[in-house]
Amino acid sequence: MSAENPTFKLYHWIFITAAVLSSALFYAFPPHFLDAKGFILFSGLAILMEFWEIQIPKFPKISVGDALYTACLFLFPIPLILGIASIGKIGKTVYSAQFNLQNLLILIRSLLLLSLSAWFFKAFHLYGAFILSPHIKPFKQLDLLAHQVIIFVLWIAIYSTAQFFLLYFERMLIRHTILLFLNWNNLKNLLLANSLLISPLGILIYILYSLQPSPFPYPLILLVPSLLIIYRSIRNYTDSLEAAKSTVEALADAVDKRLEFTHDHSPHVSLLAKKIALHIGLSDEEIELLERAAKIHNLGKVGIADRILNKPDALTEEEFKAVKKHPEIGAKVAGQLSIYEQEVEIIRSHHEHFDGSGYPKGLKGDQIPLGARILAVADAYEAMLSSRPYRKPLSREKAIQEIQSSAGARFDPAVVKAFLKVAEEEK
Repeated sequence: MSAENPTFKLYHWIFITAAVLSSALFYAFPPHFLDAKGFILFSGLAILMEFWEIQIPKFPKISVGDALYTACLFLFPIPLILGIASIGKIGKTVYSAQFNLQNLLILIRSLLLLSLSAWFFKAFHLYGAFILSPHIKPFKQLDLLAHQVIIFVLWIAIYSTAQFFLLYFERMLIRHTILLFLNWNNLKNLLLANSLLISPLGILIYILYSLQPSPFPYPLILLVPSLLIIYRSIRNYTDSLEAAKSTVEALADAVDKRLEFTHDHSPHVSLLAKKIALHIGLSDEEIELLERAAKIHNLGKVGIADRILNKPDALTEEEFKAVKKHPEIGAKVAGQLSIYEQEVEIIRSHHEHFDGSGYPKGLKGDQIPLGARILAVADAYEAMLSSRPYRKPLSREKAIQEIQSSAGARFDPAVVKAFLKVAEEEK
């Protein structure tokens, strides 16, 4: 059943509300075992917060549940932490009915990271940190707090690095391939997300729970509506960016449709670029970025006269100079929107050649963004398969030979190698 169905949405919230109310009732009347109140309360919150996923531009997708598990590290022993995380992850999987390898790997990754984190907290005495006794002298409190902050920052660095490599191997298992590309920019994004979003929110949840003035954690329960408001605000922001993106893509599609031979060219290029990127081993965020760039890579042709684009004969030097301006024009138009900030260089550089003979800047080798090197192969191949005013379309075999023969000159050999694997699979 589609997530857009109102009945589905209603069931979604009934399920979440029931989980939270059940946790509240069990919290008020708990069974008698160690940390029962906290375990039941945080398990209910875990199910609720796992459904709150937000996608902030330039960051990986963030689950509010990760902040809750960070709070658990300060509060509970390892078995309860792993139990709460398992209930949250499995509850979401059961509800969404997505029983697949990826969700299993997500659960294993989460439990492994939490296990390592719990041992780290125990080894460096972070369990119960940041809440100091008022009987300790002020200078001693500052010294102890500074020590705890340093250790906590070290944990964020270790946690983010471990998360980065686990995500890398996770993609290898899901895609059944040996990844060729390791983008350290993803590690930077994980560090920023964990240090600026997940960890501060986790500490806030932990402090609100620890400093509760009564047996029932009213401050923590009141945090849920606040989180929901923040979540909706971020969603509204991302939704507005998506609307702007759709407008630009519609404009780029209209540019393609100006000419009969480029009809549906960009969507085909985007799909092929995605397949190549999967073989190279780009992350999901990088592939989405490449797809967005591919869908609007010909946007700059809006500034080129139809008589030049439709000319059946060889272009004059002046006409070719006009055509060579379209990557810069497209990059300039896309650069007006912040959502395309990272795509700009891919669009600008997709006609650069690996040997430095391309345009507009004559970049060479690794100076060309990897996304642009992938887009160049996909764009050229799709162009060869379609007719042009000055030639007939090439056969699939001939187009593949042309791409292969240009490896090391026009195209990146590693990208060509990935392209050939895609071509073999489609064959």
